[in-house]
Amino acid sequence: MDDVCRRYALVSFLTWLPAGLMIAPLVLLMLDRGLTIVQVGVVMTVYSLVIAGLELPTGGLADVVGRRVVLAASAACTALALVLLAVAGTWWAFTVAGAVLGVARALSSGPAEAWFVDTLHAVEGPGADLRPGLSRGHVMEDVALGVGVLAGGFLPLAAEAAGMDSGMGAGVGTGMAGAGWLDPLALPALLGAVAALVWLVVVLIAMPEPPRPPASVAVVLRGVPVTVAAGVRVAVHDGPLRRLVLVAAVVGMALTCIELLVPGHLAELTGSGEGGATAYAIVSALGFAGSALGSALAPTLARHLTPTRPATTALPPTTALPATAPDPATAADVATAPGPVTAAHCPAGGPASATADPATAVQRGTEAGDGTAAQDSAATRSAELDGDGGAARGGAAPDAGETREGEPAGKGGAAPEGGTVRGEDMVRGTVQGSVRGSVRGAVGGLLVAAVALGGLGGAAAVGMGGVAGVVLAGVPYVGFFVGLGAYGVLRAELAHHRVGSDERATVASASSLAGSGGAALANLTLAPLAMSLGAGAAWWVVAAVVLAAAAGFARLPERAPKA
Repeated sequence: MDDVCRRYALVSFLTWLPAGLMIAPLVLLMLDRGLTIVQVGVVMTVYSLVIAGLELPTGGLADVVGRRVVLAASAACTALALVLLAVAGTWWAFTVAGAVLGVARALSSGPAEAWFVDTLHAVEGPGADLRPGLSRGHVMEDVALGVGVLAGGFLPLAAEAAGMDSGMGAGVGTGMAGAGWLDPLALPALLGAVAALVWLVVVLIAMPEPPRPPASVAVVLRGVPVTVAAGVRVAVHDGPLRRLVLVAAVVGMALTCIELLVPGHLAELTGSGEGGATAYAIVSALGFAGSALGSALAPTLARHLTPTRPATTALPPTTALPATAPDPATAADVATAPGPVTAAHCPAGGPASATADPATAVQRGTEAGDGTAAQDSAATRSAELDGDGGAARGGAAPDAGETREGEPAGKGGAAPEGGTVRGEDMVRGTVQGSVRGSVRGAVGGLLVAAVALGGLGGAAAVGMGGVAGVVLAGVPYVGFFVGLGAYGVLRAELAHHRVGSDERATVASASSLAGSGGAALANLTLAPLAMSLGAGAAWWVVAAVVLAAAAGFARLPERAPKA
């Protein structure tokens, strides 16, 4: 529904705006406050280690206590960390700020997207089209990063032009640069803190969730490890999910290779570090715009690549679906449509619900005997993994009144005119056709990214300098992010089709952790390769790895799991 799409897009924008504001000035702020480049590296390492250590626990926490509370905690930690960055003047102060920022980043990994999928399933049922809403959310993430990097880069210049003294070097080691801690380089951090507080308010207001029983500390301490173990078990034993996680590591490697080598390459092309920094800021903003374009095109790409004859014939769009509950012991479930599904769609192409208020829809679709969502247990889902690793979920037998096509209604169940296909079968047929188009679209996105990486290597081999050289490198740079944007939306859709609500955020965190592992591998291997053979050689190697990942992705089983 359109309201759910808008709320998710707004939360996605606010989640990434503070990070975008700090991309340009962060390192310069620390250097201005007296840190050496080695100390800056230590701060960034602490930030990365905190994220890696907390990815899975925070994903499990979001699955246990709820999405909204975890995302609100992330917003609060982000505001605190950015205020600390603005006033920090010593290495220890920046290290503490980096650690808090790492906690915030780990907390934000997955809850918003998990909330969107859960809410849409509660409103539209398990056959809801996830692509349009996911696309809008990913587009807004890229827009936030692009707007943030430009604002964060130009705000200090505007402040200096207005007469604010930067005090570069005046307060080395004291934390009191220039006329005080409020120097131009600190302004993006303070603006980011304000944006984080707005984010916090929006999360608390705009993300309704079904009621949950109060979670004591003991319940959380017991539940998070169990949830994490179940989510990791599913990610490892489910064949398609395992491939998605492995490709996430490859994408992390490719992104790090870009971020690690492009700034230095642009500095060589322009002949100075200052010129390279300016060129990189412009190219980065164009890259975010390219990623937003790829995310926006992902639903159309997948739709055009969807087979024209799906394996299972779906009912006409105006036919009401018989509601089924995955657990016969409960009357409703978050994954069951609360009412008839119609052909109406939100502007982005996602299905719309007869219920206008997502809070009402979540409440109506999730209330069970104790007021909590009736979910399959993680253990049951793990036990139902079939031979090729696909999760065969949905295992509850149909109600006595449910009918298959051609069978009499019987036992009190009334079939629509001409008989009906069982609701679960129709949903599986619709989702299966969607999965095929998404797999092919994701492969297309990876191929575009691989070709663009090869183009970067070719541009480096040509060795053209000046503005022409920057343009020659910038075009494949943007193309890389266009392909990656399309892949990201469709990868998310494929992953959400294979997991249940009670492990959704954990599996997202597992993918994020795999990306961090790929980034670490790139830092350890590609930097030495670039030093010995040049940046072009490193980009060609990564292009080959992405091509191999695309080939493996193309063989992803296209059968959709039961809803």
